[in-house]
Amino acid sequence: MTLRIAVSGLACDARASGVRARLLGWLRELAPMLAGGEEVSLLWSASVPLPDLPPAIAPVLLPIPPAPAWRRALGEWHGVGRALAERGVDLLDQGHLPLVAPRNVGVVLTVHDLRDLGPFRRRPRWLARAVLMHALRRARCVVVPSATTAQGVRALGVDPARLQVVPNAVPRELAGVVRETPRHFLHVGHLEARKNLGMLLEAYARLRAVAPAAPPLVLAGHDAGAGPALRARSQRLGIAERVTLPGAVPPAALRELYAGAAAVCVPSHEEGHGMAALEGLAAGAPVLVSECGALPETVGEHGTVLPPDDPAAWALALRAALLDRDPRRAAARRAFATRFTWHDAAARILALWRGVSRG
Repeated sequence: MTLRIAVSGLACDARASGVRARLLGWLRELAPMLAGGEEVSLLWSASVPLPDLPPAIAPVLLPIPPAPAWRRALGEWHGVGRALAERGVDLLDQGHLPLVAPRNVGVVLTVHDLRDLGPFRRRPRWLARAVLMHALRRARCVVVPSATTAQGVRALGVDPARLQVVPNAVPRELAGVVRETPRHFLHVGHLEARKNLGMLLEAYARLRAVAPAAPPLVLAGHDAGAGPALRARSQRLGIAERVTLPGAVPPAALRELYAGAAAVCVPSHEEGHGMAALEGLAAGAPVLVSECGALPETVGEHGTVLPPDDPAAWALALRAALLDRDPRRAAARRAFATRFTWHDAAARILALWRGVSRG
């Protein structure tokens, strides 16, 4: 039996992001698992450099800009259906919205989070809900990265039988990070409002007031609009010289940042999973997360869960992290996190494709 699958990477650009890391993480592990007659292609924007792919994954370059979102959506509307028809695709795996697949093609939809239904939405609430509900009704199966996100999707009326939890995982290059002498506190992720980084600056300023020798704070990630406000806030708090915003960093530099982290901080108001929290645990570092979204689920008993808007509590947790040098605790964090692999995620997604294709 021939099974032709297209995976959409049209929302990815050249910058590091959780969506890009998840997609390429499991897709690269998938290739050796394919059986005879199973063909996988990756829909990719011709304006974005093509990532390294196994020979079994065929790239399909489409003239679709990855941004802004409306231009990408318009390009997909005109180009995706044609590309799927030309290749005789049976199933489309897509992890972004809107969904524009033709009716004769089955859809596996990944919903990373439900931020667009809350205060940190990127489009009007009515439009975000309409676009999401159309995609949920259209999909044969909905994949989510956490049980927390699954609960939110079920509340929208999706049959639990159509839901599959496939957690995010730790890249191989980060699984073997050896923890070094702490050099900094670390946040990894886009600089945007939902990441709650202003509160983290307040907490760090409080820490510095009682522990002037505390290591600096690094906010590593693409500036998605919050950078100027964060720099201004650092100046007002008197900590600008101790706060670094290096932008998005390549994998080798990220590995070094995790290795030297006194703590990895994820104070977000909304996360569908929290990949940086899992990566911090894999490095053996203390991980501090907010009690919002899926973050408590992601770290389990191996992270410190804190109120999202209590800088005093975060300052105390930062100070406690400086004293956390127990190698047994670091080993337990690492063992917990590295159970999650992209190899397992790929196997589950492939099994799901096969099941969906059989109806």
